[in-house]
Amino acid sequence: MSVFLLLFGLTFGLAGIVVLWDYITVSTTYDIVPGKVKAFRKRQKRSRKSSSTIYYPVIEYIAYGNKKEFQANSGASWPMYDIGEQVEVYYSKKYDDERVNSKMSAILGSIFCLVGLVICYIFWSNFEMTFFSLITVVGLSGAVAWFFGMLLRKKEIKSVPELTQKVRNYRKKKKLNNDTDGDLITAQSELMNPDHPENKNLKIVGPVFTIVGLLAICGAIYFGINRWDFLDRALTTESTVVRFSQQTDDDGTTYYPVVEFHSPTSNQWITFRHDVGSSVPSYERGAVVPVLYDPDDIGDAIIDEGLWNWFGPILISVIGFSFFFLGGTLTLQWIKMRRFQKKVPI
Repeated sequence: MSVFLLLFGLTFGLAGIVVLWDYITVSTTYDIVPGKVKAFRKRQKRSRKSSSTIYYPVIEYIAYGNKKEFQANSGASWPMYDIGEQVEVYYSKKYDDERVNSKMSAILGSIFCLVGLVICYIFWSNFEMTFFSLITVVGLSGAVAWFFGMLLRKKEIKSVPELTQKVRNYRKKKKLNNDTDGDLITAQSELMNPDHPENKNLKIVGPVFTIVGLLAICGAIYFGINRWDFLDRALTTESTVVRFSQQTDDDGTTYYPVVEFHSPTSNQWITFRHDVGSSVPSYERGAVVPVLYDPDDIGDAIIDEGLWNWFGPILISVIGFSFFFLGGTLTLQWIKMRRFQKKVPI
């Protein structure tokens, strides 16, 4: 298994830890004050091939007797709140910093940590302990730690609180640069206008995403049951990686290990291609790996990779739930828009 997996895993894990630490610091040390969505700032996000509209809520709140206002650093393609909606605001008098009370940072940080742990697990589950490989891993881990340490020293950051303060300063600077960039929307009727290109797409995009999500979830359940049945009756033996099957597309080349093993039940040699590939060969040619095979159908076999055996159903289920959640959210937004239009003709 390539050491680059370890590099990616450590990077994702460290990023997740930083985001979670910032969220925990804010939620445990900041005051919670009531706020209200005063408006939305609409900004155009352009790329080479397309452009989209992002809505950033402008929040008004009162802290220690002073009326304050700020624009959230995170936005969405569809407004996350209604104008006039009551929200909670995290406020720190010490740092003069404010945030919308949202669990998004905790979710993103947890996802980054989980992805980092999964990638590191995949690396270690396929790691062959040799002197050279051990030196390589130790050296790479040290290089990652040195690189991040160098970045922190360059910014004169010596502790986690100082890192958090740097993040606050960056957020303030970004807020000052963005507060006057884009159009300000102060009327709920403008957000709910069905003639807006973003709102027109809701009627189609929401249900389509929901249906795709449901189909993916059903597919994940189907493949999960099949994998469960296979693992329940499968037998284990050792095999050898004899070559790699290459599949090239626009995203690059994927390498699938081709494995050969001797079946104790049928006394014959079986060759099969593993169902999971990677951009970098995950094994060396000639490596001995454990194999799971169906005694009733010897050609039905996979390399035994522990938790990685469930990669397909897990990946499909994550995609399915993501599409279902997003589609449901967009569909509810469309329903709310139609109800608002009937109640207050636009």
